[in-house]
Amino acid sequence: MEPRGNIVMGKDPSIEMKVNGAAILERLRQKIPSLPELEGLVRLDGTVRGPLDNLKFSITADGDNVKIDDYYLGDVIAQAHFDEHLLQIEELKIERPDLGIIKTSGQLTFGPTLPLDLKLRFEDVGMGRLIEVLGQPDAWVDGDISGELGVRGTGIPFDVNIVSDLSVNKFRSLLDSYKNPRAEESLVLPNGKIKGKAHSTAEQITLKNLVLSQGTSALTTNGVLSYDSTKGMELRAVSQTFNLAEISPVAGLAYRGRGPLTATVEGSYEELVISGTTEFSGFGIDQFQLGKTQATVIFADNALQLPRIFIQKNPGTLEGTARLEFGDTPTFDGAFELNGTLAGPLLQSVAAIPEHADRFDGAMSGHVTISGALDNPTVRARVKTEQFSIDAVDFGATRVSITMTPEDPWLSIQSRHQPGDGNLEVSMDLLNEGPAEFGFKAEQVDMKLITPFLGELEAEGSVSGQGDFTGELSELNGQAKLLVSNLNVYGFQMGQTDLSFSATKGQSKVTGSCVAGAAQVSASMTLGERLPYTATMQLNQVNVAKIHTLPENVELWLTGSLFSQGDFSRPEAIIADSVFDEARLIWNDIEFSQARPVRMNYSDEILEFSDAAFSIPELTIRLAGQMPLNSDLSLRLNLNGDLSMIPRFWSDVTAGQGNIDANLLMEGTFDKPIYAGHAIVQGGTLRLASIQEEIEDIQARLDISGRSVQVTEGTARIGTGNLQVAGGVILVQDGPTQTNLQATFSTLRLRPDQDLDLTASGTLQLIGSVGSLELRGDVELLSLHYTANIELDDMLRKKAKPLPLPGLSPGEAWNLRINIRGENNLLFTNNFLESELSANLRLTGTTQHMGAIGTITPIWGRSTYAGNTYKVERGIIDFVEEYKISPRFEFRASTEACNGLKLTVNINGNDNGYSIQAQGQDDNGTEIDSQEALMCAQFGLRLDQDNAANTLTNPDSTSSVLSGAVDAIWKVTGMDERVRRILPVVDQFTLTSGYSKTSRKTEPRILVTKELGKDWELKYNGPLNEKDEQHIIALQYRLSSRITLESTWISVSDAIPSLGDLGLDLRLDWQFE
Repeated sequence: MEPRGNIVMGKDPSIEMKVNGAAILERLRQKIPSLPELEGLVRLDGTVRGPLDNLKFSITADGDNVKIDDYYLGDVIAQAHFDEHLLQIEELKIERPDLGIIKTSGQLTFGPTLPLDLKLRFEDVGMGRLIEVLGQPDAWVDGDISGELGVRGTGIPFDVNIVSDLSVNKFRSLLDSYKNPRAEESLVLPNGKIKGKAHSTAEQITLKNLVLSQGTSALTTNGVLSYDSTKGMELRAVSQTFNLAEISPVAGLAYRGRGPLTATVEGSYEELVISGTTEFSGFGIDQFQLGKTQATVIFADNALQLPRIFIQKNPGTLEGTARLEFGDTPTFDGAFELNGTLAGPLLQSVAAIPEHADRFDGAMSGHVTISGALDNPTVRARVKTEQFSIDAVDFGATRVSITMTPEDPWLSIQSRHQPGDGNLEVSMDLLNEGPAEFGFKAEQVDMKLITPFLGELEAEGSVSGQGDFTGELSELNGQAKLLVSNLNVYGFQMGQTDLSFSATKGQSKVTGSCVAGAAQVSASMTLGERLPYTATMQLNQVNVAKIHTLPENVELWLTGSLFSQGDFSRPEAIIADSVFDEARLIWNDIEFSQARPVRMNYSDEILEFSDAAFSIPELTIRLAGQMPLNSDLSLRLNLNGDLSMIPRFWSDVTAGQGNIDANLLMEGTFDKPIYAGHAIVQGGTLRLASIQEEIEDIQARLDISGRSVQVTEGTARIGTGNLQVAGGVILVQDGPTQTNLQATFSTLRLRPDQDLDLTASGTLQLIGSVGSLELRGDVELLSLHYTANIELDDMLRKKAKPLPLPGLSPGEAWNLRINIRGENNLLFTNNFLESELSANLRLTGTTQHMGAIGTITPIWGRSTYAGNTYKVERGIIDFVEEYKISPRFEFRASTEACNGLKLTVNINGNDNGYSIQAQGQDDNGTEIDSQEALMCAQFGLRLDQDNAANTLTNPDSTSSVLSGAVDAIWKVTGMDERVRRILPVVDQFTLTSGYSKTSRKTEPRILVTKELGKDWELKYNGPLNEKDEQHIIALQYRLSSRITLESTWISVSDAIPSLGDLGLDLRLDWQFE
């Protein structure tokens, strides 16, 4: 150390001196014992000046390995100025390899309290080492501190306010001293921040809204940290949005969840107790995903306690308590109550088969306990649900007991299910060492619960039985018995199926029967990675129609055997051979005999038919070919016989003869078949019941190619007429069949029944696609003779019926557009009419709702009615409805009747009704009354002239005579009985007459009576002439055999014309002898 300068002595001594050099601090301590313990080397460069009572100095110091008392500072660089008790520190830099860098600037005022105002900057300062430098060795935390710290206060006593803006990288909370390289980490924060204010004394530091943050999470902290390790700390932290994932893992466990948090930290540094309340959404611990969670948390003695936990999980709840102890082997102890928690999310939450958890569904309720080592706990659960499903298969009400322990069996499951009307019990035990154990008991369980777990097997039925098994598949031991009711496999109805299954060291056997015992099954299989097997089946009079749908009126009975072997794990290696010694084919109650045993082989995934032949005397059918599973099929059908077999299958044909030969090749797939072949009929004859004429000399050929069926030849003769058919059908893939068939006929005579004989020529064409077919063409009626008698019943309008056509299924409709013409020779001859007609019509609409447009006109005609013969003078029938047979007609006829009266009758109307008007002249040429003319026309009677004269002056007499005459005619002719037969709801239907106030003369009327019960009777009396407005309705009730109560309403009233007359009469009946 070399001081240089001047010292001025005198009244006001002063110094002005420069100092530079180096000093070993240990020696300086020896020379000045009052100094604290010092170590290290210090290099100085400074100046001292001023009077002795107010010295000023500036100093720059650079020290190596500096130690003051027990505080090892390391390398120190200092630059300071002192002036009048104020020490201004420009820079004080302390740097240690194991501590980092601390830079200080500010000022100290030397006085009684030593005021200070300092700013400290930390650069990667080790937290554990810093705490040790400050007097607390072996801290259980560590991390690198960077940032600034402001300190203002007094040094004597030590009382300062601190402003912090620090970041802590790689903060670690440890379970031992930071000096222990193997100390376990309980908490790691990669990038924490400490920002806020604190107050420190020599005994403690008080935090004031100090914010500790990590990522997006922030804790606002208040409380006290003591420098005395036995007193520890007392802190309270609050966060509104705390993200657990940003402080995870804790004690080796990953945490998830976000939400508000309130926590307190209390106790000594070695026995801290952390407690708080949380409400986290998406909460999870390690592999457990729990959901929305509310909890009270206490961390003490290296254990996390949850005295209350409430979890809401999609949409159920879980409530309980738990305790997690940390250490070399973390342990867990918890008890929970489930209420409506969905099975899938629950399994996902507890990390049980997470890749399959979404296959399970059902709202679970029950009790669960978990205890023991966290990685291998003991779990006991008793849960239930009213509806449980796996892969959308409903197992109904379910009860499950699960026990999982570290010992054997480490997993035990007992479950009871009530699917539909059935019951199912399942048990399973899994062992750490030794074979697994599995058992089941089923009662009327729908196979829909089983088939989803058997791949793509399409099966239905109801299963009952039980079984118990042990061991892995290759060493499986056990047995089972199953009874399947109404078994249906791939559309085959196997009926009641009884199976027994047994396994010994992986060698299994299956025996049983199906099709109600008509088929016996026996099979053996080696269980393991491969599944080699052999199987036989014996069939005895099996009705195939009960197994699989056959065409209508077809039965097939089989007796024979089937053998198969191969490997179920290698379908391409399976082979099978079947021989049916007896096969009976029955079609429309006609039994085809079997020409030879039917044989089928299966190998290389190809099913092959040998020549299968069935025959009756008139027909032989042969089938042969291949049906590969993975390529196009090839089936050949041959049919050879005589047309005499057709009446057996088609009731409309009464007889037939002639040869028929058909060959058909089917290739492609069943979904998209391709056909080739032909069918030939030569010299055929058919008799149809509907036309009473033979169809002779039938020459026909159908050619089939791809999806087209063409009539390349089609001729026949019917009586003296000829018929020719051409065209074809195209089977459109993925669309409706296209049809274009044409029939041409000439002088074709048809007799549909004994009353109709017609001859026609023309052309008809059926064209279009299925669903929009149209029958069109032109027909010329060369002659027609209709001789059926007409009854009153036939004259009443009836509901139109659909047009029956061959090959037209019920409900199917064809559009119609057929022109029909007949110029003459259309004859009607019966009890009512003798006439020749001409017709010009078009049939329209559909076969379900047929209509007609056109005209029928009589050329001449005679009609006989009520003993009178009428000459048709004029007539026309018009048809105007496209979808309805709705004629409008107008006729005029004349005759002489009733002793010389000349009558003219006009009839006008339509299918809804008609009107008849009659006019007449007597032999003197005098016009007679229209009613009298109408009575002559309808009944062939004329009233006596004397009586008629009387009726003109005495209306009551007229009414009586006319009423009696009409009623007599009505009964004598039998018309009353015929009407009651047609209208059975009417008890009495009588023609009568009465005086009309409207026409002021006697008019014909009708009386209708209906019994409504034992004592009730309803009567209606109304006019036949629409001009008479008077209608009478009467309701009678017989109180006794002599007393009757009658209510009457008369429509025409002099008093109140708009309402009519309403009356009530009480009638008494006395009889005297």
